[in-house]
Amino acid sequence: MKTTLKTNLNCGSCVSKVTPGLNAIDGLSTWSVDTDNPAKPLSISYSGPDVIDDVVEAVRRAGFEATADGGFGSEPSGDGGATAQHSSDSAGPGDEVAPVKLATYWPLILVLLYVCGATAFVQWLGSQWSWSAAMGSFMGFFFLAFAFFKLLNVPKFADAFSTYDIVAARSRGYALTYPFIEFGLGLAYLFGAYPVATNLVTVLVMGIGLIGVARAVAQRQAIRCACLGTAFNLPMSAVTIIENSVMIVMALAMLLM
Repeated sequence: MKTTLKTNLNCGSCVSKVTPGLNAIDGLSTWSVDTDNPAKPLSISYSGPDVIDDVVEAVRRAGFEATADGGFGSEPSGDGGATAQHSSDSAGPGDEVAPVKLATYWPLILVLLYVCGATAFVQWLGSQWSWSAAMGSFMGFFFLAFAFFKLLNVPKFADAFSTYDIVAARSRGYALTYPFIEFGLGLAYLFGAYPVATNLVTVLVMGIGLIGVARAVAQRQAIRCACLGTAFNLPMSAVTIIENSVMIVMALAMLLM
């Protein structure tokens, strides 16, 4: 069965607070919240006994409200249940991942092409090729480019980031500071400042991020990836895992050089 409840979950931080309670409900298959919708609809899918009362209670215990009479229409679905009329331009924590096309990642591909091009240009200006310098340039341009999109709307980025990052879910301050951390790392790599500390911070930050990303992908949650802020609606997928992993490997390699 599927249905939708009206809530007052206004942001990613609110969603993170109700996550433990909703995930603990037996029979609740998937759930998602569209915080961009004025009604803040909580869409749920469950099997077996009705869990609506349990969902309402879980949301209430977290300090929020949810009502089953939110005015959302429903219609019979192919499996004999009900499908809530629900649309969103961003996925919530609990939706099952839908197949995505390569075109979905075109903004990310363009950014990476820019980073690779800038790295190649800087190396071309040098006297000779250096893998260490090339990795430093790549990581510097990478962090600056990704930080730029996050800085376009820091609060909204923090909302999206807190839905899957294990630290941001518990610390709003960390979520709001993250774009500036990336910006600082980008400058440090390009100027070659404090290389040991810079690489260690990169391994720590990317490692923490990798845990949250891997968990979301493993649970097949359709969460918006905040790697490019909220300027683009990029789905969380194995691409994000690869992205974080490559940065960790490069930082470790530079520590050993």
